[in-house]
Amino acid sequence: MWVGHRINPNRHMQRWYQIWVQPDLWDQWAVWVAWGRMGQRAGQPRIHSVAENAEEARRHARRWRQRKQAKGYITVWETESF
Repeated sequence: MWVGHRINPNRHMQRWYQIWVQPDLWDQWAVWVAWGRMGQRAGQPRIHSVAENAEEARRHARRWRQRKQAKGYITVWETESF
């Protein structure tokens, strides 16, 4: 799991983003994402992609995290297996 924040006081921006990987009911692995504004209720988590195995799903999740970091999100929390 990865949690990132993007804060820009000049633009009144306080956002968070969360990415995690978990198995689904059909023996595949799903990359889940959730996001929102700090202090407000989050939207519904969504499946970003589905992979055949855990390592492929983690690769998808790492690429998604890199895209978010390129947009200015900083890592707040990350598990070792991510």
